[in-house]
Amino acid sequence: MHPILDAFEQTCTARGRNVAASDQSLTLDYASIRSFAAGLGRQIADRTGLERVGILAPTSTACAVSVFAAWYAGKIPIPLNFLLPAPALWR
Repeated sequence: MHPILDAFEQTCTARGRNVAASDQSLTLDYASIRSFAAGLGRQIADRTGLERVGILAPTSTACAVSVFAAWYAGKIPIPLNFLLPAPALWR
């Protein structure tokens, strides 16, 4: 699979219901992150054949899920700075 996902899967198996990520709006355990990321990863894979996937989000639990989702989809996640104006993102 993917070296980081392999380690993540082992951690999810060992710590499934322990809190994995938390921010002011969302707290998820390892099992939930794996579930959400795998589901979103399937959607990403179905919607694009591109190698890279841009992630436009602030540092957050949802952003972490999105990065894992890109890896589950077999894509390279590209975090984008959401504070930049649109023209700067398209250079």
